[in-house]
Amino acid sequence: RLEKLMEKLSSRERPVVAVVAGGSISLGHGLANPDQHRYSNRLENWMNEMYPLSPEPKADQGNSNNNEQRHKVVNVASHGADSCSMAKRLNVMYSDLASKLPSSSDEPDLIILEFAVNDYEGQDHLVQVRYQASVFFDGFMDITLCSEVVIYSLLKRYK
Repeated sequence: RLEKLMEKLSSRERPVVAVVAGGSISLGHGLANPDQHRYSNRLENWMNEMYPLSPEPKADQGNSNNNEQRHKVVNVASHGADSCSMAKRLNVMYSDLASKLPSSSDEPDLIILEFAVNDYEGQDHLVQVRYQASVFFDGFMDITLCSEVVIYSLLKRYK
């Protein structure tokens, strides 16, 4: 998948579309200027600066939307999101994405998931897992299953 993504970026023929889903980190919480400094915006700027698309032939320029001819990162993060809340709202996210993806793309080229802070925050007490001491917390297996549900659903939907 990453190889195909880099081939598409390097070809400079079609825009790459990435999706970021996660919690407040993905929203840029705590940054002085989130709209400028959140990592999704920085990724979009980087792709457009490092891999600008080849200009269209002049005959086609009048019919195209200039914004569609840029790489795009769609941010569907929400404060406090963890992998279980994401698993519960996958259908909502798919509907949201359908309205936010450029018309030139029916599915994202890259999906970035960020849930580590909300999945583990405040729950790092020691428990026994398979008879071995571990730093996993009560409920770790539930969250692992939630992550598996999210990843399986994304892979099934966006082959």
